[in-house]
Amino acid sequence: MSIKENKNLVKRYNEEIWNHGNFSLMDEIFDPKFNFNYPDPDLEPDLDGFKQTISRFREAFPDIKFSSLLMVAEGDIVVYRWEGIGTHKAEYMGIAPTDKEVEFTGITIHKIENGKILEEFTRLDIFGLMQQIGAMS
Repeated sequence: MSIKENKNLVKRYNEEIWNHGNFSLMDEIFDPKFNFNYPDPDLEPDLDGFKQTISRFREAFPDIKFSSLLMVAEGDIVVYRWEGIGTHKAEYMGIAPTDKEVEFTGITIHKIENGKILEEFTRLDIFGLMQQIGAMS
């Protein structure tokens, strides 16, 4: 795939799955051997664990919207810096809902193979997110 196609795949993933919860596209967008670095503690870092991790997060922050602040790509790698804004409406990592709006940022690196996302490595400001919902001071 071209760099433009790889970037469009990542944009589609962000918009359709994270922002709209369209989980029916997961198997179309992700390689069956997909792995990622931030599964919930009781889940595996594979595609099934990813589906559950996203589902739980969207349940806790149902109005979550992610915006791309910067996206660069080279070869089969797409890197983007993003911002997430949403309201804490259900339990998240043992923290009862607070109805607080949260805003946090992160950076994600995707490896694309055969037109699908094979790997995702994300670093996000989890400390800032947890502070905003009162889990840390």
